[in-house]
Order: sequence, then C-alpha cells, then structure tokens
Amino acid sequence: WIDFTVTVPAAPTSTVLIDHIIVTATATTLCSDSHVTEHTIIINQEPGLTLVQNESGGGLPGDTVTYEHILTNTGNWWDSTITVTWETDPDWVVSVIPDEPVVEDSKSVTLTVEVIVPEAATCGAANTTVITATSYAGYYAPDYQIVSVSVTDITTVTHINDVEFAPDRAGNLVSDPAQPVTATYTHRITNTGNCRQQFGFLSHSSQGFTVTTPSWVWLDPEDATPVTIFITAPPTATDNLLVDTTVITAYHWGEPDLPTAAVVDTTIVNQAAGVELAPNNTSVITQPAITTVPVTYTHTLTNSGNYTDTFDLTWLNEDGWETTVNGQTEQPAEVTVGASRTTTVSVVTILPEWVYTLTNQTVVTAASQLSPTVTAIATDTTTARRPGVLLWPDHDQYVAPGDIITYTHRLTNVGGISDSYVITYHSIMGWASVTPTVVPTLAPGSGVLVLATISVPTSTDILSGTEDLLVITATSQITDIVYDTAVDVTTVPYVPGAALTPDPGNQASQAGIPVPYTHTLTNLGNYTESFHLQIWSEFANGSVSPEWVLDLGPGEAYTSVIVTVLLPTHAAAGETEETQVLISFAGERVVARDYTLVLATTGTRHVAPEGTDDNNSCLVPYDYGPCATVQQAVDQALAGDDVLVAQGVYTDVQATSGYTEAVYLDKNLTLLGGYVNAGWDASPDPAINETALDAGGQGRVVYVAAGVTATIEGFHLRQGYVEGDGAGIYVASGAAPTVRRNFIYSNTATGAESKGGGVYYAYTSGDSDLVLERNMIYGNTAGAEGGGFYVYGSYGSGGRQRVWNNLFYHNVADDGGGLYLAGDSALVWNDTFYSNTATNGGGIYLAAGSSSISNTILSSNANYGVFKPTGLGGAPQLDYNLAWVNSPDNFNAEVDPGANTITTTTPGFVDPAGYDFHLRSNSNAIDQGDPNGTLPDEDLDGNSRPLASYHDIGAYENGLQSKKTAVEYAPAGGTLTYTIAITNSGQAHRDIVVTDRLHDYLDYAGLSSTPTGSSNYSDHTVSWEGVVYSSTTAYITVTTTVTDWLIAGTIITNVAEINYVPGSVVTTVVTGTHGARYVAETGHDTMNNCMRPDMPCLTIQYAADHALAGDEVQVASGVYTG
Repeated sequence: WIDFTVTVPAAPTSTVLIDHIIVTATATTLCSDSHVTEHTIIINQEPGLTLVQNESGGGLPGDTVTYEHILTNTGNWWDSTITVTWETDPDWVVSVIPDEPVVEDSKSVTLTVEVIVPEAATCGAANTTVITATSYAGYYAPDYQIVSVSVTDITTVTHINDVEFAPDRAGNLVSDPAQPVTATYTHRITNTGNCRQQFGFLSHSSQGFTVTTPSWVWLDPEDATPVTIFITAPPTATDNLLVDTTVITAYHWGEPDLPTAAVVDTTIVNQAAGVELAPNNTSVITQPAITTVPVTYTHTLTNSGNYTDTFDLTWLNEDGWETTVNGQTEQPAEVTVGASRTTTVSVVTILPEWVYTLTNQTVVTAASQLSPTVTAIATDTTTARRPGVLLWPDHDQYVAPGDIITYTHRLTNVGGISDSYVITYHSIMGWASVTPTVVPTLAPGSGVLVLATISVPTSTDILSGTEDLLVITATSQITDIVYDTAVDVTTVPYVPGAALTPDPGNQASQAGIPVPYTHTLTNLGNYTESFHLQIWSEFANGSVSPEWVLDLGPGEAYTSVIVTVLLPTHAAAGETEETQVLISFAGERVVARDYTLVLATTGTRHVAPEGTDDNNSCLVPYDYGPCATVQQAVDQALAGDDVLVAQGVYTDVQATSGYTEAVYLDKNLTLLGGYVNAGWDASPDPAINETALDAGGQGRVVYVAAGVTATIEGFHLRQGYVEGDGAGIYVASGAAPTVRRNFIYSNTATGAESKGGGVYYAYTSGDSDLVLERNMIYGNTAGAEGGGFYVYGSYGSGGRQRVWNNLFYHNVADDGGGLYLAGDSALVWNDTFYSNTATNGGGIYLAAGSSSISNTILSSNANYGVFKPTGLGGAPQLDYNLAWVNSPDNFNAEVDPGANTITTTTPGFVDPAGYDFHLRSNSNAIDQGDPNGTLPDEDLDGNSRPLASYHDIGAYENGLQSKKTAVEYAPAGGTLTYTIAITNSGQAHRDIVVTDRLHDYLDYAGLSSTPTGSSNYSDHTVSWEGVVYSSTTAYITVTTTVTDWLIAGTIITNVAEINYVPGSVVTTVVTGTHGARYVAETGHDTMNNCMRPDMPCLTIQYAADHALAGDEVQVASGVYTG
C-alpha cells in the first residue's frame, strides 16, 4: 500500500471543490513500464433526494400493473451512488427500472415499477411494495450523510365474476292419472370468477310444471358442485302427450347485474315409441367377377310413435362383407324422424371379386333411443351366380439333365354356373407338354386334373441354372375375361461333389505330440470348382494345409492335404479326439473325420473342487486346471503316479465292479490330501487344508482293489455307509495299502455280520504289509466286529500289519469297538484307544493269532480295554502299555497285560472332553515306552520319537517345552514383565491353553504374544489360547505393575499353567528406591515402605530403617512413643 496526503485549500463550506489526482508508478529499471491511477475528490458535496408519490392500482390475475415515480436530486452535485431497492408483501414478482440511476443536481428521473398479479390471486388480495432510493454520496463525509427516500405502491386484485352451468338435459316420463310424477336432472355449476360467491337459481317451465332447485350454493374460485333439479308433472292421462321445456338460470346472489348461466331441461311426458323398417330386399348377381360389385338396397323407416324420435341403425353382414348404411361405415348411424313421418335408409353391400357362388344376408336393425326401446329389422339377400375358374398349384423345382418330371394341377369351376374351358400353355425352352387342352362342361364345384410333363434334355449345352418357364392358362368359354393361370418353373441344378480320403483316419498318441494325417481331395462334381478346407476339433488343436484348393476340374484329385492334430497337454487318456475336415464349395459342404486316441502319460495328478473332469488328465493344473474328482485322477493315473488333492469336500460316488464308493483305487498310486489349489508346490497340511472324501451315506468312501499297494494320506474319510463290510475303507484281499495321516470318521457298516466300520482288511494268502499309521479313527460303527478297524488273516503268510500311532475313540461294534484283531502278525504300537464301546472288547478284541500290542494307551473303553474270548488259540504279546479306567476292567482274564504295563495312573491327556489326547507335561506315559523295542520313529503329529530318553506311551510324543522368565529384582511401583516361552519341537501344530494367576502384589497391565492368540483377564488371572506351530517357539509376554508401597526385600512368586500343568516357579525381589518417607500416628508399619503420603508408617524408627541414604523422613505432628 502507498498512502497519499491531499491538502484541501481553505474555502467556504457552501462551495463545492473538485480535484482530480493522477498517480503514475514507473519502474526504475525499465522506464517504459508504468501504471496510472486517477482519484477524484469532491469536497463539500451535500446529497439530497425526493421521491413522489405513493400510488395504488389494480389488475386481473396475470396482469402487469405499472406505476411511475419521480426521483429528484436535491443535492448540490450530480449523484452516481444512488441505489433503488424494494420490498414486496406478499412475494409477488416486482421490477423497478432503473435500479441504479445517475442524476445530475436539480434534475429528475422517472422510476417505472411493474407489479405482476399472480395467476392464482383471488379477489380482494392486495400487495404492498415499498420502493426506496438511497444515495451513498456522503458515505465518506465526516458526518456520514446517507440519504434515503421511499414511496409505497398498493396493488389490489380486480374482481372477476363469472359462472358456468351445464349441460342441457332431456328425459321422458310416463304420467300417473292419480298423482304427480317427477323427473330428476343433474347439472354442474362452476365458479369461473376469482371471488368466493353465492349463487342462486331461477326456473321457468313452459308447461307450468313444478320445478325444485337448491336455494343457493357457495363456491370458491374455480370450484364446482353438482346441482340436482326436480321437475314434477301434474296427474294426467297416460295418452296425453306433454312436452315441457324448463330453463334454470344460475345467478350471483343479490347481484342481478352480474353474469348468469342457464341450462335447458326438456321433459317429454307419455312419449310412445314406434318404428317400422321395410321392405326385405333380394338381388342376384351374375356378371363376371373382375372387380368388387356394390349392391344397393333401399328401405323406408317410419316413426310410428307419437313424438319425434332418434333411431340407431346397426347392421351385420353374415360373411363380413363391407357394408355402409346411409353412406356411413361406423355403427350406429343415427336418423331423427318426426312422429308418423318416414325417411329413406340406403344400404350398400360390396360383393368381393373372389366370390362366385354364394348367398349372403345383411340384417339392418332400427332401434329407438327411447327407453324402453323398440326395434324393426329388414334383411337384404345377395345371391352371387357368376363364372369363375381356379387353376393351381404353381410348381418350382430343380430337375437334373435327362430327367422327366410331371407337375399335377387341378382345374376347378369355382363359379356359380356350369362352364367349359380351353387350356393353352407356353414353355420358354419348349420342354413341356400339357394335357388336356379342352375341358368340357363342368358343374359348379367340380374339377379335372391338368398334367404338365417336363423333359429336360441331356445335351451338354444345358448348363446349371438353365430355367424353363411354363405358363398354363385355363379360359372360360362363357366369357374370356374369366381365366386363371398356373406357372411352373423348372431349373437345371449344378450338381457339385467332393470326397476326402481316407475317411476316417485313425491314430493314437500321447498328449502334446503332433499327429499328421494325409488325405486326397477329389472333385466329384460336374464343374471346375475351388474348395475351402477348414478344421473343427472336439478338444484338440487342429490345422489343415492347404486351406484352399483352387480350380480343381471334374474328376481331378489333389493328393497332399495334410491335417495335423495336436492333442492338448491336458487331454484325458482313453478319450478319442474327433477332428473334422470341413470342405466348402458351391454352397455345399462335405465332412471327413480323423480320430485320435489319447494315450496315457505318467505324471503327478491334481484335484480341486473348482476343477473340471472334461478332457482333463489332471496333469496341468496351472494351464488348464485341476480335475474336479479324485476318481478322474485315479482313472487317468499310471502306476507310481502321485495324486495331489486340494482342500474341499468331494461327494461324487460311482459304481465300479459291482461296488459303490467315492473312490475306487485299483492302481499303485499315492493319494495325498491337504493341498491348496494353485499352491501345488507347497507342502500339504491336512490339518489346516481339510480335504474330505464324503460318500454322503451312498456307499463306501474308498475301495482298494486286490493286489494294490497304494498310499492314502491326508484325507477326511467320512459318511461311508454300506450293508456289509468296510464303510470307510475296504481293503480287498491281497492289497496292502499305506493309510496315513487321515481322519476316518462317521462311517457305518450295517448288518448283523458287518465288519470294519472305519477300515476293513481281510487277507487270505501271500505276503501283505498293510500300514495304518498316524490316523484319527473315531465315530465309526460296525454291526458285528471292528467299529474302528477290522483285521483278519495273514496266518503264517509272512506279512505284517503295522497299526502305529493311531488314535481310536468313540467307535462302536458288537466285538472290538476300536480294533478287531483276528490275525497273527499285527503290530499295534504307540496307539491310543479312548472311550470306544463294544459288547466285548471296547478297545481291542483279540480273536486269534499272536499280534503284538505295545506302547499303547487304553482308557475309558466300555467292556474291557483288551478282550480275548475263552477257548481261542494264539498268544498275543502285550507289554509297556497304559490302561486306565476301562470298564469293568482293563483286561479280561484271558489277557496277560505284561509286566511293564501301567494300570495305576491316568494317562494325563490335555483335554479328552475336547478331544485333545496329547500328553500333559506331567503325564506318567512320558518316557515309559519299551526301551528295547524297534518302535515307530515319529508320532501321530509327525514328531520324532523319542524326544527324550524313551518313547512315550500312546499316539503322541510330548513335544512341548515351556519356560517362564522374569527379572530377579523390580522396584516398588515399577513394571514387572513375565515372558512365557513355549517350544513345539514336533512336526504338527499344537493347541495351547495358558493360565497365569498373578500375585496379589501385582496389577495386570497388558499381554502380547507371538503368534497372536486370544487372551482374557479376569479375577486376577490371565488366560491365553493359541496355536504353536511345528518347530517354533511362541512367546507370551504379560506386563504387570508392582504395588508401590511394598518394602524392599518383599518376595513375589508366580507360576503359569501350560495345558493345565503348572510350570516352574519364578521369583522376583522388590528393591528399594530413593524418596521421602512419611510417618503419622494413623499409619502402619507392616510391609510399608512409607513412601506414600496417604499410607504413612506408624513409627519414626521403622521409616528410618527402610529409608535410603539421603532420604527425608517427614513426621506429622503427634506424640510417638514406639
């Protein structure tokens, strides 16, 4: 900003001084760059205004009312600061011109005000508009001289008075000689003015009838209401015709000079209707049919009633011919006729040109509009009897050279009279002959056959597309204007043809390998032609070379047509690819086929629920996608292949070899579940990526065919149901699969003799090394034997059935709820049997043989943990097991449990009610396994065995170690942090529950963990639940605050429970801190560090003893004697 000071010279205040100040700013470095501004100063200006005068006016709705006012500048200088504003009430549209006038001193301008009356304004409404002119010329004067003047315009709405009254009415009455009769008419009155008005009614009857009207009605503007009028005729004879015209006038009540409106009601008393329509007419038409023929009929309509009447004329033509009455096509046609008078009715019926013989009637009806109505009918009969002929049909056909064809036509007399005909014809190519050429007299409706014979020459000059047009004409002998024609078109076709040989071609190939086929193309047609070759493949990629063979003459051959078929890498073995070679020419198409059989290829198969089995070998999951069913993968696989199955539920069942199952396994394959689709390179995790084969109660889950040594690993095998043996897995005789890391549950083998609800194995000859390891087998049922697993056979065969590291619980059978053993070579090692039920042997039933049962837990099984019936042979070997609370006893009398079997202590499961059968860290089954046996080297979870000195008993090796740490010293009021480290050295993740009750001197401040789990704090106890994954350590950090008033030397202990087992005790000693000490007669000394003013000590000596060097001891007033 740049400020300028202007000095005004001395002058009288009545003198107006004007000064123009011009300021120029110029750049010091560029003189041509400058800017100019001008200021005008007016000294001693005295503004003044007058505005006259107030006005008033009126207008109709929608009108514009104009006012003019004179604005005068009474000041001593011209004024350009004037602003005109206005306020209007109510809010009508108002404009003022000009609204910023410039007025010289002692001069005036005219302000024009326009007020628009709203369309919806009603009479009596008024608008007040205040117009104000304000001068701001003195805005900067020392005394702030703002001048305003105003005028007021008042605009009222002009009254509109008008009314509508309608419509006119007419009616009929039948008099009563003994009493009056009344006609009722309803009209509508509308206030078309803009004021609320009261309307009255006046009436005048031409016959002096009594007229009753409403006294009056009130109506708002544009409102309307019905008005009912009653007109009463006096008693009179019923044959006395009276016609009354009553005029009812609506008028503005009390204002006879305002507009009125009237209606007229006409009442006819004792009107008698009557009508006659005659005569009935007949016409016969014989002229030949060239065009339509109008047939006119005239009737006389007589009003035989006693008063003028209006009649409705309607008509109906029985065949729908066009008909007009009195020139009118729309019905009804009205005609008004006076009493006893007549009028002519003209009827025109149009006879179509295609009607030759027919009798047609048009019925015309005249009906009085009086109610009840009377009618009269007249009938017009039109008879057509004229000549007509029909020759049909036309023909259009292709005929090859040398062929003869006969076209059959029928000539019919469609006229109304007998006639004879002459047949003529013309053939463009001269190939035709027609018989007969003369047809003698035919009665109406009869006919004869007309035959046209076409002989196409064999000459080579007859090219394809040559056309013969034959026109046959049949002409009436009565008149030659009556005739009909038939047209036959005969076309010589082009006869194309082609062949591709050999057809079909047959080969076999593995997917991904091109397969060539060589064909010969021959032109079998009668004209030189070019051929377009294309390929259609069912699922392969095909190509043909060349795509065009040009100008191949009749009978010529092209010998080098090469078709290449590339089977896609995903093609399923056993499928046959159909490749079609499409040869297109001259609008024709010939198809040849090559068939390629897909040969099997070894490799890893992939299955996922969202996959597809169509054309899928299951080998290329990323490019084409996995298969959708495990059975498709098994069918496609070759011996030794792996089948990887992604998480999901597989419910397909099928019947194979007389059995119904989810999977029929007849090859030596490895079936692996627990994968993730699109993550096939990662290791499977069956626990997280649940992969279920679900038979849905429709059959077995898996059937292992004889002689198969497949592996089944990582699946949930469930919902098998069979009337017989083996609902979950049925292992046929001679098969020796490995069944590992599966969840086998909810399978039912029903029937009195059924066996093996979960798994059935029956062996009869040869060596067989069945492996059942690291499985959870639960909730299965068999009607007879082996609810979880049934083993039979292998007597002296040399085979061994390894039943290792399995968990059996909640299985049910009559004998052997968990396991039924009837062989002599089973090795039942490191298994857990819990809460299985049977009539005999809830855990294990030993039918015969010398199986080995070792390092196994048998707990809470109904009707013995192990049961051997009396009198059966065999010497089963039992030792180093743990049996606990089996009912009624752990073993029956026939079973020797072995010297090292534990029967006096619980197995110490983590949470059997929650189906967690891992061992607690204080379990008596830990390190109690056979120290000399060759036992499994891993447990159910995949943990290495042994993790300590010896194998643990049961399916699980205890792979958990825990340690809790904290600082040795912590100050009162400070933070004390505990770290709980839980190490899982096994190969499977473990569910962990941690509880930690804090010392009373600690306050909870928070918890963190790696990995994240769920935590809770309640009743001074911290709890945490989470998963500790394989070969990892979880860290749980609990942060607390030490009570701030504790004396130094206080000992705080803490113990955490890991899976319900207490860990080691951690001790922390409270240390002293510097600070003021407080003593008061109200204090106490016990455990008190005297450092809180609200908790002082009781004695000065106690405070001094616990103070540190340099601390103050502040003593409250009082007497201290201690």
